[in-house]
Amino acid sequence: MPRYRLLRGIHVHGQNTYSPGAVIDTAQNLLRLNAPGSIRFERVYEEEEPTPVETTPEPTEEEPTDDLEALTLAELRDLAEAEEVDLGDAKRKADVLEVLRRALT
Repeated sequence: MPRYRLLRGIHVHGQNTYSPGAVIDTAQNLLRLNAPGSIRFERVYEEEEPTPVETTPEPTEEEPTDDLEALTLAELRDLAEAEEVDLGDAKRKADVLEVLRRALT
């Protein structure tokens, strides 16, 4: 059975009254009630999925996980000096990041 979503206005179908957003199951073609420039109904298809809610994607390994990740090794060393963080033996960017994250959190 075809399904139609009421987009605007109020629609009385049989003994039922529908408000905008309501989905109506009927064998009648409600699209015929649309007038040029005044679309009141749209067809709802079975395969139509509900609109997903936007979520924040989890960071991947390629994406920076924080502002520190975007800095160069030289900038990270400058930051460590400015924050008086001893980097010890940390030479690689990953090691410097690890030391800074522990010290700054």
